[in-house]
This record gives sequence, C-alpha cells and structure tokens, in this order.
Amino acid sequence: MKKHSFWIALVIITFLNILQSITTELIQDEAYYWMYSIFLDWGYFDHPPLVAVYIFFSDVFFSNELGVRFISTISYSLIIYLVWKLIESPKKEDHKNLYLLTILSTAMLNIYGFITVPDTPLLLFMTLYLTAYKSVIKSNHWSGYVLLSVSMSGLLYSKYTGVLIIIFTILSNLSLLKNKRFWFSAIATLLLFTPHLVWQYSNDYPSIRYHLFERSNSRTYKLSYTIMHLVNQIAIIGFTFPIMYFALFKNLKNKNLFQKSLNFIITGFISFFFIMSFKGPTQAQWTIPISIPLVIITFLYLVNNKRSRKLFRTLAIINLFIICLARIVMANEGLIPVELEMHGNKKWVQNIKKKTPNQKKLFLNSYQNASLYSFYSKDLTGAYNSFESRKNQFNLWDFQTPISNKNILLIANHKKENNAFVFDKKSNGKLYGTYLNKFTPVRDIKISYNKDYILRSGQNSLKISINNPYKQKTNLNNLDVRIAFMSKKNLIIHNEKANFNTSFKTEPFNTAEKIYLNFNLSDKVDLNKISHFDFVLRNNSKMAYQKAN
Repeated sequence: MKKHSFWIALVIITFLNILQSITTELIQDEAYYWMYSIFLDWGYFDHPPLVAVYIFFSDVFFSNELGVRFISTISYSLIIYLVWKLIESPKKEDHKNLYLLTILSTAMLNIYGFITVPDTPLLLFMTLYLTAYKSVIKSNHWSGYVLLSVSMSGLLYSKYTGVLIIIFTILSNLSLLKNKRFWFSAIATLLLFTPHLVWQYSNDYPSIRYHLFERSNSRTYKLSYTIMHLVNQIAIIGFTFPIMYFALFKNLKNKNLFQKSLNFIITGFISFFFIMSFKGPTQAQWTIPISIPLVIITFLYLVNNKRSRKLFRTLAIINLFIICLARIVMANEGLIPVELEMHGNKKWVQNIKKKTPNQKKLFLNSYQNASLYSFYSKDLTGAYNSFESRKNQFNLWDFQTPISNKNILLIANHKKENNAFVFDKKSNGKLYGTYLNKFTPVRDIKISYNKDYILRSGQNSLKISINNPYKQKTNLNNLDVRIAFMSKKNLIIHNEKANFNTSFKTEPFNTAEKIYLNFNLSDKVDLNKISHFDFVLRNNSKMAYQKAN
C-alpha cells in the first residue's frame, strides 16, 4: 500500500478536482474561453488558442462545467507527477508526503487543478519544457531537443508570457546560443508557431496592439500598482512564502545549470512585472509560472534542512485548510454573505432567457455577460462595444450581420429612460434591456481619411471615405458619425457630432462613398491636449461603436 501511495494520492486529487469542476459554476473568463472553443481558430484577440483546445476536448467527453474543465483536472495531476520526476535527490522517496504537501499548499497553483484559463496549459507545458531542458543539459540527445521544440511551442500557444520562460532560461545559460541543436529547436518552434503568426497578420495583429499599446497606455502611474505586484508574490504562495522565498535565496548561489534556470525564471518574472507595474496594474496570475520552480527549490531545501520542516508543515497545513475552505465556498453559494464571481450566474441567465424567449440579444460593453449567457442558455449571443470600452474577441467575431434589420434586445449594465426590462443580476446589481428596431450593424464599416491631417483652431474640413462591406444596403439615416478627440494616452477628451452633406443621407449606400465632413472645434477642445482623433459610428442604439481604421 505504501509503495503505491503516491499514485493513490494522484487518483484522489484528480477525483476531487473533477467533483469541484462539476459543483462550481464557471468564472467569467472560463465562459469567454468556452466561446473560443465554439469557434476554433489559430488565435484570438486576447490569447493564443491552446485554452480553446483544452475546452474543446473536455466538451467531447462531458457537458456543462466539466465539459470546460475535464482536461484541466487531468493536466494538474500530470503536472504533479512531472514535477516529482524533475526532482533529483537520494532522499526524495522518503519524503513523498512532504512533496505533495508542498505543491498542494501552494495557494494559487492549487486553483489550477480545475479552472480552465490560459495559465492552465501554460503550467503543463512549462513542466514539459523543464523536463526537456533538463534532458538537454544532461545528455544532449536529439530526443530532448524534439521535446524542447514541442514544449516551447506549447508555451507560446498557451500564453504570450510563455516566451519569458524561454528567455530567462537562455539568460541563465548563454552557451545555448552556441548550440546548433538548440537552434534547431528554436527554428522548429517558430515553424510550429507560424499558423498563429499568420493569423495575427491576417487580423492586423490585434493581440500585439492590445497587449503592448492599448492595455495600459491610458493609465497614470500609481504607487499602489507596484505595491500590489509585490503583495501578489506573497498571495500566490500563501503563508509558506517566508520559507519558499528563503529557499530561493539560499539557492541563488547554486551553479547547477538546471537549478540556475529555476532561479532565473523566478527572479526574471518578478523583476519583469515589477517594471511593468510602472506602466499599469499587474495581476497575480501573471507570475504564476514561478510556483513550479519554487516548489522544486523549496522541496530540495526542506529535504536537507530538518529544522525548517516542522514550521513549513505547520504553515502549509494552514494554507491547505484555507484553500479547502475557499473551494468549498466556491462550490456552495450562500455559505458566506459575500457573493463570489462564480455564484449565481446560471440563475440570472435563466431568468433573462425565461422573460425574453426567442428574442435576439446583444450585451453592451460586456463580453463576460455575453459569454456567461451563451454558456448557460446555450443560445450564442454577441457583445456590442461602445468606443470607450476595451476591445475583445467579439470585435473579431461577427454576431451583428445575422441580426441586421431585425428587432433586438440590447442588455446593458446601466439604466436608460426607455428600458423595456430590468433583470436582477445576482445580489449586487441589475441588467437593463432596451429594444432596438431594425438594428444596423456597424462592426465592419470602415472610415478612412488622411492620417497626416492636422487639427487647427477654427473651421476644419476633411475628406473621408465610408465603405459599406455588407451585402445589404446601409442607410446613414440610422447612423450618427461622431469625432472623438484623444489624448496621448488614448483618453477621450471630447467627442462631437460631425456635420456632413445632408443630400448624401437620403440614399442608402452599398459601395464605398466619399463625402466631406465639416466641423468646427468647440471651446471645450484644447488642441494642446489632443494627440489624435478617431471617427466613430453610432447606430440607432445611440451607443458609439466603430472606430475609424
């Protein structure tokens, strides 16, 4: 029995994660990634496609929440096994329970035992990558380099931050750059990743523009961003953080190439996102890859330091107790007075579906609500953005054309005077439904103009081209063209209606047309604060949506 205790533990862990998956409603992002899996592609606005593949294959075996999370539960157990195999110590067989306690009590890592987000496949391919890298530096055999290629492409297909794992490994061992076999792996990885790069090119690099330029460039630096980044490095570990980071400190002098790579990955991630915190807020899960190296380093430290084991066990048990309580609360709404993100979503979705049967819908400024509604109602529904809200995958999917010229229900988080419905959304908010007659899609309408045009005080006249890509005619009487004046940080300083030829509005158009827009700068516009401007289309919902390209 003792001989097989490790495998028995893995089976129990897998079973508990499956049970958690069944009994816990989806979080918002999981529903969003479930939408990814419905429309499989080589890439998505926010992330590479591997999270969608996880969910797609989960759905082959099961339905409902387990149909989103099943592969994640298997993946987590595989991670536990692979990390165990990575550890080299003559004493490790005598400390299996200590290892399981170390990895299971690492706070945020434990949660990836059932939720399905891009970090879930990232952690699996990180363990495969470390396995391959260890094989490469140990034997230099071609099989290790093949696995390295597969695991590196897996990292990149999981999450863009996977490239940091590769970079920090190279920095820990610069001799890799002189290794021809490593370059073979790098080229093979690039070839495997090419379909995603082609997808980025075909879609005008939406992920690159969002993550590098649009995500945080409107933020003004706050000290709290940096402080929270440092707090997050404690939160992802839990109460065991003093011992785990002390073990890292003691390991920094280790000259072993594999151990050195672990050190570089941990310190590299923390340092990189420390610098990024000066640009905007960072999130705890962005540094979750450091958990696996920390588990390896900490376990080896504890095996050789008996005095630290007792304190670590005490702290780890406290961690594990809190994690178990948290997971019970996640699965059981009402145990605590606070309503968590995964609570009550099925209820509000069914309420809306019951009150508005067979009604075509769009959700305003909430890809989360659209995704949750689609999952729990099994009625695929789109999201509609106002121009101030952040872009997402719904900007690339076309949910608008199929409902063109139909009466739809626009569901928003804020109240309007002509709301037809008010829906309860959990205990802390409401959703408001407004009917739109003969909805006019604007997602693909393009506005082109001279990008070198310079705004000056007084009268301004600018020639633009409006292109209608739809098969049906589009009537501009249903649309409103506005000009949004933007700061260097993409903040909207002012927006106003653009007055154009009234004669043009009398006829619907179905081909590219060129018209003149004439506008006067109002007194509210300070040209010294304006960096650029965008044209924006509003349809008959009176909600701005489409920026000029």
